[in-house]
Amino acid sequence: MEENNTPQIRSVGQGEWARTGPRSFVRTVTIFGFGAGRVFATITKVTSLIEIARDGETYVSKNAFEIYDPNGILIAQGENSGSARRCGLGDSVPGCIAF
Repeated sequence: MEENNTPQIRSVGQGEWARTGPRSFVRTVTIFGFGAGRVFATITKVTSLIEIARDGETYVSKNAFEIYDPNGILIAQGENSGSARRCGLGDSVPGCIAF
């Protein structure tokens, strides 16, 4: 679950991954979006199919998203891909994020 309670594009989210294979996972995230004056604006559901590299240091994902208005009416949907790198406590954020 995640909600945008900041002026940033995204805020911290939490959830869990479900294992679907040896290095494969599925993750579903629900994002509650708010407009000016904290007016509830959208619900976005993102489902990601994640494949972790053999060394465990990176992953790639295929993502499907659905965006709903406050009444539950689907207003947009699509797909994209993603990638990530493991960052350790001693890593600098700019250096770790560059992928």
